[in-house]
This record gives sequence, C-alpha cells and structure tokens, in this order.
Amino acid sequence: MFCLAQVVFGAAEGVFRPAARSIMPEVVPEQSLEKANGYATMAFQAGFLVGPLTAGAFIALKMLVLGPVLVAVFGLGGLVGGVVAARIRTIRPVYWILVGLIVVACQPIFLASGLSIVAVAFLQFLAGVGLAVYSVVQESAEQRLIPRAALARVSSIDLFATTGAMPIGFVLCGELAEIAGLSASMWVMVAIAICGCDLAFVVWRSGTPESR
Repeated sequence: MFCLAQVVFGAAEGVFRPAARSIMPEVVPEQSLEKANGYATMAFQAGFLVGPLTAGAFIALKMLVLGPVLVAVFGLGGLVGGVVAARIRTIRPVYWILVGLIVVACQPIFLASGLSIVAVAFLQFLAGVGLAVYSVVQESAEQRLIPRAALARVSSIDLFATTGAMPIGFVLCGELAEIAGLSASMWVMVAIAICGCDLAFVVWRSGTPESR
C-alpha cells in the first residue's frame, strides 16, 4: 500500500508541477515572478515543516527523533529561503542556481560529519534555504526565457529527467555504501554533485553572451 501510494503521488506530482510552473507567467506579471514563485515555494516547504513535526509527535514520547527534526528544520529553511527569494530579482540566475545546488548537495556530509545535532540541524536549515532559492530562481528564469507554448513540455522533460534518474542513483549509492562504507560513500556523492555543478558552470561560461 505504501508503494502504491507513492506511485499515485508521483503521478500526480508529474502532472501538477509542469502545469503549475507553466501557468504562473499567465497569471503573474513578469516583474513579479520571483515573488509569486517564492510564495508558492513557501507553501510547498510548509509541508516539510508541519508533516515531520506531526509525525514526530506521534512517534516521540522519548524526545529527540532525529529524522523528523532534521526534515522539519530543512522545511523551516525552505520557508525562509522562499521569503528571501521572493524579494530578489536576479540578473545572473545561473550563479544563484548553482550555489543553491551545491549547498543542497552537501547534505550527506552534514550527516557524516560527526557534528552535534544542533550543528547538523543548522546546516540542514541552510540547505533548505539553498533549495528554496534554487527552485524560485530556476522556475522564474525558465518562465522568462522559454516560450510559453513550450513551457509545460520543457518542465515535463526536466521533471522526467531528474526524477527518472533518482532510482538509478539510489541503487548506485547503495552499492557504493556496501563497498566503501556509508561515510565514504556520502563524501563521494557530494564530490560528484559538486563536480557536476562545476561542469555546468564551465559549459555556461563557454556559451555566447546571448545565452547568458
């Protein structure tokens, strides 16, 4: 039943997200895209805050339940990031996108660092801020640069590529953890993610001025 629920959720999200992203420029003036996307991101991230806290309340009569606490802190960071992103108008969105991705990609080493729960929670908060800023800037840039007639299609391809690769990544990470150990595999995953961001930046810088 749990797997079936996840399939239904994934199918609904696959329809909802491209449609929501493509309809935004139809109902919001271009100069207000960051603000509108920021508010939408805040509403989405609120689920990451309320859900784990509710689950933790059911689970934890002992007090500290690590998973719900970290996810809730991540959601709180997302709310703050949505507020920040709603108030900025970016000239070079690629910089914001890549910085946000790098911060989010560092989550595995936060857990493998051996730091205190307070320090890890603070880093998770920053990761939530980074994800929200990345999401708002990316969506606003796509809504400005991609023709509206193709926006939903491009968003669908983007969502398919990113979520379609996740099961492959989960399998490879599991195998890597079996071989190298959990802590080492986390550092390897972060290194791969950062190298990917660096490669994207190099490709972007090598493009024509019009493409930037």
